[in-house]
Amino acid sequence: MALRISVPMLLRNGAKKKNISQKELGQQTHIGRGTISNYLTDDYPIPIDEMVNIAKAINDDETVFNLVFELLGTLPMFNGSKIKNSADAYANFMEDEEQEERTYLQINHIKSKLSSQYLSDSEKHDVRCWSLELLDEILMELGVLMRAAEASDTSVRNLIHERMPIYIEKRYMKGADEYAGSRSRSY
Repeated sequence: MALRISVPMLLRNGAKKKNISQKELGQQTHIGRGTISNYLTDDYPIPIDEMVNIAKAINDDETVFNLVFELLGTLPMFNGSKIKNSADAYANFMEDEEQEERTYLQINHIKSKLSSQYLSDSEKHDVRCWSLELLDEILMELGVLMRAAEASDTSVRNLIHERMPIYIEKRYMKGADEYAGSRSRSY
């Protein structure tokens, strides 16, 4: 059974976490306080542009990642109390996951299977199991990145904006022709 979290609850919890009042959200987004109140109490559908503006005003990575996950099905955050309260939990988890992933790669020759167009059911199962291990590692690393950004008074969004010209220049992301060699432009 999938856990569904309402968008208003995510925004409400994010504002509470960052100690931002409905009045402050209204001032920052130019949305009336009454309308903000309706949005945050499930009484009124939130237009996407206003939802984005509210999320930007809240400026909390956890809220944004969970909002995007809820709306678009992208990566969720590892944000349970075990993760938030223990630096050792990150290190232990990452060490275990990296070892499991390496072992799975070696035993099952995953890289060669990834380049094959036709996989048997057994090979598909191996790739799926390895994918689950990789997903665990990615989600944990995303949690670590979020905590690091927070500790350095920035956001993952800002870090991505800072790195985007490099990703485009190296052609890891589309837009290389327009931005290659021009790091001074913002994307």
